[in-house]
Amino acid sequence: MSRSSDMTRRNLHRILGLILLIAAIGVFWQVQDHNFITLDDASYVTDNRHVQQGLTKAGFAWAFNTFHAAN
Repeated sequence: MSRSSDMTRRNLHRILGLILLIAAIGVFWQVQDHNFITLDDASYVTDNRHVQQGLTKAGFAWAFNTFHAAN
C-alpha cells in the first residue's frame, strides 16, 4: 500500500471513531437527569455476598449457574 492510502485509512478510522463517540454521547446525554431506579440492586449487588467478594472463580461460577432473585 502506498503511504497516502495508509493515511487515508487512518483518517477514516479516526472519523468513524469520532462519529461513534458523538452518537453514543448523543444517545446517553438525555438520561443524565433521569432518576436512578433501584428495583433489584440490593438483591443483586449491595446485599449479595458473591458480588461483595469481588471477582473470584466461585463468584463467576455462581453468576452463570445460579438463579437468584427469580432471574
